[in-house]
Amino acid sequence: MLSRRAFLLLAASALLPCVAHAEEPALSLGIVPINSVLALMRTHQPIREHLQNETGVRVDLFTSPDFFTFLNESLEGRYDLLITPPHFGAMSIARGYRPLVRYSAPVELVLVVGRNSPIHGLQDVRGQTIGVSSRLSMATIQSIAQLETQNLYVDDDYALREYVSAGAALSAVAFGDADGTFTARHALRLIPEELVDALRFVDLPGSPPHIMTLAHERLGEARIRALREALLRFPDTEAGRQFFDQSGLGGYTTIDRDDLVNLQATVLLTRRLLARSARQ
Repeated sequence: MLSRRAFLLLAASALLPCVAHAEEPALSLGIVPINSVLALMRTHQPIREHLQNETGVRVDLFTSPDFFTFLNESLEGRYDLLITPPHFGAMSIARGYRPLVRYSAPVELVLVVGRNSPIHGLQDVRGQTIGVSSRLSMATIQSIAQLETQNLYVDDDYALREYVSAGAALSAVAFGDADGTFTARHALRLIPEELVDALRFVDLPGSPPHIMTLAHERLGEARIRALREALLRFPDTEAGRQFFDQSGLGGYTTIDRDDLVNLQATVLLTRRLLARSARQ
């Protein structure tokens, strides 16, 4: 059976026209599994095509079956390029990746609950079951941190139930299979219109940096600089304008030192949760 990563690569290659590129190894682009394989493929084709056209080198798309596997593959340097959540990005930069760009839109965190839910704030999460795409997603980690300020601790004071995607977690809340879900406001575009009336949204504090794109240092300084410049030109192309209009991700901006410094507490919490999972 094909792995999920292999399926994404073959499906992407099958749906794209054949383009001649320079005879050098393809660049591997690993994408965090925030959606289904086909959805990830469709969403990221414009970026893939732009990079291929700008560099003359084939770019192959990959993903992983879950966040944990994707993080481990990233820390091992499996991919030449990464599209990764910011806390994974900070961890990967410490292991040989170089920052390229991040999405510029602010990240607004929300707790989504049922329309008639008794949950109106973080204190009301006690004793509830929260559905998430992964306990390692940025929205989940940030929300866990906020709940700890209220002396509410995951697996002790409330439960997390993982679903295959953020969209699946949202649907679970709408149908009463979970009491709520942590997500980013831009992800609410995933909610089918017929479910919106069944949901209510509680704003959460904090605005972490957005999803990052990184390049492994083995590509060399000149190539990394060229990739960064190519990505910064993408929002000004017709494909780029459509991509950012449809996604609500704002555009691209560079990753600065403050982004990485501000992520350190999130990285520490991520490592703590990983260590706890390993002991269980």
